[in-house]
Amino acid sequence: MKQHFLTGLCATTAALTLSAAARADGGYFDGVKGAHAAGRGGAFTARADDVSAVELNPAGLTHIGTTIIQIGNRFSYNQRTYQRNPTLDWSQSGTDETTPPPYVTFAKVSNKTPVQALDPFIGVASNFGLADWAFAFALFSPAGTAREVYPNDGGQRYMMTRRNAQMIDWNLSAAWKYHELFGLGVTLQSVAVPTLEYGLVIDGSPYPHGNPVSSGLDIRANVKGSDLFTLNAILGAWVRPTPNLEIGLSGQVLPSEIQTKSKLAVSFVQPDPTLPNDTVTLERNNVPANDVTLTLPLPMTARLGARYRYLDGDREIFDVELDGVYETWSRVKDFRLDSNNIVASYRGQNVNIGVIDIAKDWRDTFGIHLGGDFVVVPKRATVRAGVYYETPVGTPAYANVDFSDGAQYGGALGASVYFGKVEVAVAGEYRAQSTVYVSDSNSRVYQQKPAGSCPAPYTDGTNCDPRYTGAPSPPVNGGTYDAYSIVGSLEAIYRF
Repeated sequence: MKQHFLTGLCATTAALTLSAAARADGGYFDGVKGAHAAGRGGAFTARADDVSAVELNPAGLTHIGTTIIQIGNRFSYNQRTYQRNPTLDWSQSGTDETTPPPYVTFAKVSNKTPVQALDPFIGVASNFGLADWAFAFALFSPAGTAREVYPNDGGQRYMMTRRNAQMIDWNLSAAWKYHELFGLGVTLQSVAVPTLEYGLVIDGSPYPHGNPVSSGLDIRANVKGSDLFTLNAILGAWVRPTPNLEIGLSGQVLPSEIQTKSKLAVSFVQPDPTLPNDTVTLERNNVPANDVTLTLPLPMTARLGARYRYLDGDREIFDVELDGVYETWSRVKDFRLDSNNIVASYRGQNVNIGVIDIAKDWRDTFGIHLGGDFVVVPKRATVRAGVYYETPVGTPAYANVDFSDGAQYGGALGASVYFGKVEVAVAGEYRAQSTVYVSDSNSRVYQQKPAGSCPAPYTDGTNCDPRYTGAPSPPVNGGTYDAYSIVGSLEAIYRF
C-alpha cells in the first residue's frame, strides 16, 4: 500500500518530461532540429555545416567558414491512438466468484491536441576572422510532442489523461580544424524544463484488487514542476582521408539525469455529495506538503557518419551520407519518484507515499539514417532527401500512451533556395511507429491503488483477491498502439 499511490503517475510523468527533447530519434526523443538535418532524414553527422551542428556534431561548425545567423521553426502534427482490449468488469460479477463477469469494450482514443505550431530554433555561429576556429551559440526548444490530451473517461485514463511540457536547450560551442584534414569540437549544453504538467486517474478504493474499468473512489492526480538546469556535454570530430570522403563522429558523453522539483495535487473524480469537504489532503509531519522530486536518467549517445562527396573541382555537386546512432537507453531501468515521506489522507485512510521506483525495462537502440543533398543550380537551389529506421526502445509489456516506444521509421524531403546572402530552407518529414500490440496476459502496467491491502509481491493469500492470484491490481495497458507524425521545418539562414 505504501509503494503504489503514485506509481502510474511517476511512470508517465517521467516519459512526458523528456518527450519534448530531440537529441536523437526514439526513447524520450522525437526527431532532429534544423531543416538541413531533417530534410536528410537525420543523416547529418559528417556534413554538419550549419548551427544545428552544436548538437549533432560540434566539430562541423568549422565547415561554416564565416558568420551566420539561423532562425527557424518546426511545425508538427503528432497523432497517437490506443485501442484497449476488452476487459472483464468484476464489479458486475456479484458475490458469486464462479459467475464469469461480462467483458467491457472501449472506444479507441487519440491525442486531442495533435497540432504543435511553435518549436523554434535560434542560433549564431562565427569564426571571428580566425581561419581554423569556429564558435556558436544556439537556443531552441527541442523537437518533440510537448502536449497531449486524452479523454478523462477513456480506456487509457489509468495510464494518462493529459500532459504539457516545455523545454529549452542552451548551447555554447567551440571547434577547431587542421586545414581541411580533420576538426574537433565541443558543446556545453544546459537543458531547462521551465514547465512540466501531467495528469492521470488512480483507483483509491481499499479493496485488495481494483476493477479495471472504473471505481467509485477514482482520484485525479496532477503533477506540475520544473528543472531549470541539467548539464550535458557533446564532443565531435570529423576527418577527410580523401577530398571525396568525410567521416564524422560525435557523442553525448555525460551520464546526466533530470530532476524535477514538482507539486502534487489530488482530488476525487466524483466527490461524495453526502460527505462534507470530501477531499484528499497531503502532509508531512502533520504539516501540509505537496513537493515531490522526480529523477530521470538521460542516455549517452554515439553518432558515426560517413559521406561521399561528388566534386567538380572544388565545388560539391552532391553528397550521400550514411549514419549510425547508438543510444544507451538501458540506463533507464526505472524512473524514481521521491515524495520525501508525504502522507495522503482521505476518507479515514493514511497512505505513506515513500520512494517509488518504476521499472521500464528499456533497451539500447540503434538507428540507421541515409540521406544527401543535390545542387540543382549552384548558389540558387539545392534539394535533399533521407530515410531512417530505429530499433524499439521498449518492450511491449510496458507499452504506454505517454510516448512511442516501438520501432521508428520514416522519410523526408527538403530544399533550399538562395537569395544572395539569404538561404530559405524547408523540409517535410513523415515518421511513424510500427504497431505495438500487448495482450492482457503480457501487460505489466497496472491500475494503481493507494489503499489496496494486497502488497507486493501480490501473493498474500489472505489479503489478495483470489481472482488475481499472484498478480497486482488489474493491468491497464493491454491493447494496440499506433503513432505517427507529419513534420515541417522552415528556416532562414543569413551568411555575412
